[in-house]
Amino acid sequence: MRTFYAIVFVFILLGLDCRAQPNLIPNPSFEDYDNCSSTFADGLGLVYQWQSWGSADYYNTCNFIFYSGITVLGVPHSFAGGQEPHTGDAYIALVPFVNYDDSFHFNYSEYAYTRLDTFLKPNHKYDMKFYVSLADSVWYATSQFGAYFMSDTNEIYDILYNTPHQMKEINPQLTLIGDGYLTSKDKWMEVKGSFIAQGGEKIMVLGNFRSDSLMDSLFVGGSVISPFDSTDTTLFKQCYYYLDDVSLIEDTSYHPIGIEEEQLRLLQVRYSQNALELNGVLFQNKSSRVLLYNTEGKEVFSKNLEAGCANRHIPLNGITANVYLYAIETGGNVVKRGKVVVLNE
Repeated sequence: MRTFYAIVFVFILLGLDCRAQPNLIPNPSFEDYDNCSSTFADGLGLVYQWQSWGSADYYNTCNFIFYSGITVLGVPHSFAGGQEPHTGDAYIALVPFVNYDDSFHFNYSEYAYTRLDTFLKPNHKYDMKFYVSLADSVWYATSQFGAYFMSDTNEIYDILYNTPHQMKEINPQLTLIGDGYLTSKDKWMEVKGSFIAQGGEKIMVLGNFRSDSLMDSLFVGGSVISPFDSTDTTLFKQCYYYLDDVSLIEDTSYHPIGIEEEQLRLLQVRYSQNALELNGVLFQNKSSRVLLYNTEGKEVFSKNLEAGCANRHIPLNGITANVYLYAIETGGNVVKRGKVVVLNE
C-alpha cells in the first residue's frame, strides 16, 4: 500500500511540474480595448492597460477608418499593407526609427509601455518574447528591440513626456533579437531575450533605445508614394513593425548562486523516517533556510540552517503524508528547488 501511495504522489507531482508560470504582461495580445479607433490620434489610448509615446498605432478587425478608399487601421488590410494577427483580432504597431531629413524626426522613435501585473523579484531571471512583422510598404528593417524596466511610476512621465529624447541615452536592461534582420513582410517573427531583475520593477517600456547614428538598420525597399498623397515620397522612409503577443515570464529554473553552484547541485534533500535529511554543503559564510510548500503553494514548514556543512536531520512534526515542494533559500534567493514525498510510516 505504501508503494501505491508513493506512485500516486509522483504522478501528482509530475502534473505540478507542468504548470506554466504566469505571463506578467497585461492584455498581451491587445484584444481588450475601450472603442475602435476613429483616427490615428487614438493610438494606444484605447487599448486596455497600454499607452504609448510618439503615436504608436492600434490595429483591430473592428477598425474601418477609410481615407481615399483605403482602410487605414484595419485588419488584415491597412494603409501600410496589412497583416493577419498572430493571434486574436488585434495588434499594435510602432516606429523604431525614421530616415526623414528634418530636425523634428532626429532620433525619433515610438514606444509602448504598460504596468506589469506584479513587481519583479530581485536577482530573478525573466524571459521575454513577442512577435513582429514588418509593414509591407516601409523601406527599412532592424534586427533588435529594447525593453526598459523601471520601478518609479513618475519616471515614465518625466522621460517620455518631458524629455523623450533621453530614451536614446538609456541603457535598457533587455535586448530582444530575432534570427538576423527582421525583414519578413509576410510572416510573424519571434524576438526574445532574458535578463536578471534588480527587483521592484513595475513598468515596462518597449521600443528602440539607440540613437540614429548607432541604429542597426537594413534597406529592404517598399512603396514609393504615400496612399494619402501621390506626391509624398517620404512616408515610408522609416522602419515600422506590427507587434503581437508580448510575454514576460519568470524562469524558475534559474538559481543565482555564483561559484558555489556545483556544491549546491550536489546537496541532497530527501525524506526519511518523518524527517528531512540534508547531505552536502551549503554556503560557507551565509545562513540558509529550508521551506516546504504544499501542492497549493502554501508554506507549511520552515527551518533556519547554519552555514557550512548541511548534514542535517530535520524532524517534520505535524506534517501529514503528501507531496511537497521544497526550497533552499539563501539571502532571500532560492538556490535549490525540488520535491519530497512524505509517507505515513
